[in-house]
Amino acid sequence: FGAIFERKFPRFLMQQGCNVTLFSTACGVTKATYQVTGTLTTSIGNVLTITCSSTQPADYYARGEVWVGSGSSLERRLILSSSPGTGTQVLTVDRPIVTNGAGGVSATFWPGCDGQYSTCGSKFSNKLRFRGHPFMPRDNPALKRVATNPDARKK
Repeated sequence: FGAIFERKFPRFLMQQGCNVTLFSTACGVTKATYQVTGTLTTSIGNVLTITCSSTQPADYYARGEVWVGSGSSLERRLILSSSPGTGTQVLTVDRPIVTNGAGGVSATFWPGCDGQYSTCGSKFSNKLRFRGHPFMPRDNPALKRVATNPDARKK
């Protein structure tokens, strides 16, 4: 019975952004293709430094996910921003790593998607499976803003 409340309703929204989740079946982008594996070097507060071979530009991994550790000590965090270093990626996450903060453990991370048509094409080469309406107007065209003229009351 609880699954009813977990469903997205309505299932398809008339909006500029994409209606599907990145790496889902409807999206069609394969998660393994964008997976990066490395080693957590340091963890200071919400900032993780991961030694890896990725040279992607700043904020490429923003809105993505990072998994640190394995088994019962696995910790998953959302990536708020990223920046490349020499042989590293510096990730700012939503909350600090608790169990694996000392470093030296495996880390796996994936980029995120902002749901925009341009990102779908440039980052994931997936424009054909975009499930939004990128060219619809941002504001409702049926609701025209009425301009007020402060001098209209004067005679």
